[in-house]
Amino acid sequence: MSLERLDLEDFTPGLNLRAGQFQLGAGESPAMLNVEVDPVSGFMSRPGLIRWNAADDVVTSTWNPRSVERAQLSTGSYQIYATMGSTIYSAGANGVFSDLSIPCNATPHLADFAFWGDITYIATGTNAAVVSSSGWKREGTGTPVQLTDASLGYNDNYTVPLYNHMPIASHVETHASYLFCADITELGTYAGSHPNRIRWSHPNEPEDWATADFIDIDNGGGRITAIQSFRDHLLIFKTESVWALYGYDLASWQLVEVSRALGAPTKTAIGRSESSVFFFSGTSGSGVYVYDGSTATKISSNLDPAMSAIGNQDNIWLGWVGNRLWVSTEWLPAESVGTRTGAFVWDPSMGGKFGSWVFHVPAVGSFRSIVERSDTNGAYPLIALYAPGEASCLVSVPSRYGDIASSKDQVLESPAASTAFACSYTTGWLTMGWPDRLKSWLRPRFVSRRNVSGSAVTLRMDVFKDYDESNAARSASASILPTSNSITWRALGYSDPLPNGFDFKEDGSAEADGKGADFSSGQVGSVIRRAVTGFGTARAIRITISNGQDILTDTDAGEPWAIDAIFLKIRYRKFTT
Repeated sequence: MSLERLDLEDFTPGLNLRAGQFQLGAGESPAMLNVEVDPVSGFMSRPGLIRWNAADDVVTSTWNPRSVERAQLSTGSYQIYATMGSTIYSAGANGVFSDLSIPCNATPHLADFAFWGDITYIATGTNAAVVSSSGWKREGTGTPVQLTDASLGYNDNYTVPLYNHMPIASHVETHASYLFCADITELGTYAGSHPNRIRWSHPNEPEDWATADFIDIDNGGGRITAIQSFRDHLLIFKTESVWALYGYDLASWQLVEVSRALGAPTKTAIGRSESSVFFFSGTSGSGVYVYDGSTATKISSNLDPAMSAIGNQDNIWLGWVGNRLWVSTEWLPAESVGTRTGAFVWDPSMGGKFGSWVFHVPAVGSFRSIVERSDTNGAYPLIALYAPGEASCLVSVPSRYGDIASSKDQVLESPAASTAFACSYTTGWLTMGWPDRLKSWLRPRFVSRRNVSGSAVTLRMDVFKDYDESNAARSASASILPTSNSITWRALGYSDPLPNGFDFKEDGSAEADGKGADFSSGQVGSVIRRAVTGFGTARAIRITISNGQDILTDTDAGEPWAIDAIFLKIRYRKFTT
């Protein structure tokens, strides 16, 4: 029987939740939690989240952010706007939130924001029973000003502006030289409700509106849920269709159908990058789509079981930050801890044509709004957490390529109270090309990467056999020790650190075998380890590597870790039938 090898180094295909045993491609994982995939080789525990606002400016029991956006000012500073309850909060770079006392009732995002120079225009909803439903504006960091309902005084003279007017609306967006509003209430009455109406301002006059400057989009069913400026057209999302408005004035507007099969349930279910618009569609093709200016393509096929299981589609948030798409949902994986919900993170640069996904869950609370453009001024992008009674804050997401100094989230006000999170990675079924042939799985080797100043950490390895996904056939612990500036071979289970370098005896003893000169040192913080025993006889195996099953009592919880590669060796057994 010849000795065969299987090297696992490329994990960039990412997460695939399909239930079929053989529907996973090479390098795909059926389950991963709080790990990042390296684009070159390996996977690692994700960096810990860092609290952005140092104090809980909002009472934690009432913290419930529905929409969070960032406004860039000409001074170089910025403002963060957060909607919750029935009001709007704002904060500058100091992270101190204050209540702007702007009532809002748009469903479910509460308010929408559009930025015109240093002026922020705010659409607060169409509840005609609330007088304050008309729009607001805020210049820089000044006092917000409520605008007059445009339908109470339309200005049909384009040469003499009146200013200080804006429709009662749920959505607002700047596009070309216009301010657009959608889901309109005219004359402040329910009889004037037009959920599929879009209005635009005078050219270059965002506070003047003409009587006839509107379009009703009744085709496609449902109601308008969002509007998004993109390149030379305005995208209009309805619950079950998507439209594009081209042109530059009343005489040239052209409405083009993008899709009658897709739509978006809420404004928060839409995000955009420099080159694409992303949206979650809750129709029969439930999933995440990317629109490139002509067509919408599904990028979440690997997540279909999770996408179809999403219940409340009001609680979906998309955002493009750190050159990746974050999709926060209420889906909860089986390997998660507690009831916290997290975010799927999509990287278009890895995993082939349709990118690859990972899944993150915070140690405290659940992910909410992803603050687009929040990484243009600061070091890291911002995400709002929903953690009632625990914290009212945004968190920074450190770069996955930086120094992973901790696997703890600094969400609570005291950094000393940082909370560790569970992380794990599961391989697909490894068959060596013969899915039904028995094999002897010999002792594998694992390459692990650690910071030089790190502490020892013990990883748990669970081995599943012959397509039984629920019961581990074998479990073992792998102790990864801190290293000096060299690459070191160590045998798993050996109680004392072996000398640095590659001097080790094949049987695992500390006596040098003279092979150290065959390898060069200098790569910082890596350890190659060998399992004490093999994985036994099986047709196929699957390995789960984690930082302990009980994250609340595990003494190594919160220590960063990484696996660069897994080297497996097998011997084929003779056929018996």
